Amino acid sequence: IGASMRRTNLAGANLQGADLTRVDFTEADLEAANLRGADLSGADFTRADLGDAHLEGGKLAEARLQTARNYRAPGA
Repeated sequence: IGASMRRTNLAGANLQGADLTRVDFTEADLEAANLRGADLSGADFTRADLGDAHLEGGKLAEARLQTARNYRAPGA
């Protein structure tokens, strides 16, 4: 796993285009965060709050989004 951002408050953060490969976002607050174009490959979003987060254009290969809270697929 990459960096640990467990339980971190990143609500409204601008992480556009960031390399967040394999980051552990377990239980993090990413509500309304800008993750457009970010590399989220292999990132773990277990119980993370993704309400109103912007994931458009992001790389989501092998990202664990199934148990994220308030997740909406880009374009949904």
